[in-house]
Amino acid sequence: MFISRRGVSVLMGTAFVGATLRNGTGQLQAATYADGCSVFELRSTGEDRKVTYIDVGAKGESHGDGRIGFRTLRTPDGEAVGTMRWIVTILEPAQGQEQGVGLHEAFFVLAKGTITTRHVYSAGSPISDTTRVSIPASLEREVVGGTGLYLGARGVQKVMVDGKRTHYTFDIKCP
Repeated sequence: MFISRRGVSVLMGTAFVGATLRNGTGQLQAATYADGCSVFELRSTGEDRKVTYIDVGAKGESHGDGRIGFRTLRTPDGEAVGTMRWIVTILEPAQGQEQGVGLHEAFFVLAKGTITTRHVYSAGSPISDTTRVSIPASLEREVVGGTGLYLGARGVQKVMVDGKRTHYTFDIKCP
């Protein structure tokens, strides 16, 4: 059964996380990634991760080098619901103790569509070290679009790294 309120459809019986919506009976229900453009959280863990470093030109970290990878995305309850596929391009390599700067583009591939994020960041660890997460412990990414249920999505994604677990909180709106 679908209930719609303010342009957001809720599939009754879905596992809910994140923000709340009122259904037709006035009951509160939390929104999920499956509801489309809303506030919701996804997570990933270290064992669900593959990273490859691409060394271009001069040996070691240099302008244009990259890092690609993927992570399995899970609900807060642990259910696998999609993948995050991403690429980082080094814009400014680390020099001495200074952190490098990278352009990060990520694609959150879910059953009903893909969410695209982009941001420039100072790396929390060397970008070439694929055994470590290179992003800072917390940051905000810009949601720049999507496909399917997330077509035209705009908003922000807050990222919190907690040990090997990463929390992605989306706050997105669609036209």
